[in-house]
Amino acid sequence: MTYFWVIFVSILPIAAFYIVQGTIRPMLIPKAEIRLIAAKLIKEHGLNAYEFAEIAEERAWRYSRIYDQGKWKRIRQEIAQQLSQEHT
Repeated sequence: MTYFWVIFVSILPIAAFYIVQGTIRPMLIPKAEIRLIAAKLIKEHGLNAYEFAEIAEERAWRYSRIYDQGKWKRIRQEIAQQLSQEHT
């Protein structure tokens, strides 16, 4: 049972780091900045802006850039929302 707690206590800071970097920090980016980036991507790439953001998010995942992955996820969601509003 002691080994369990040793392992648990060693993993806990790593898990907390990933939660802060991947979830909390990207949520602190102002919504206006996310909208601006999304609008710029839609202007530059048109309907392919969603795919561009998806590729950027995957690249951040591949290179273990947790914060960037969370940021691009928010941008990708905003692009999807803006594109759906344009087409309705």
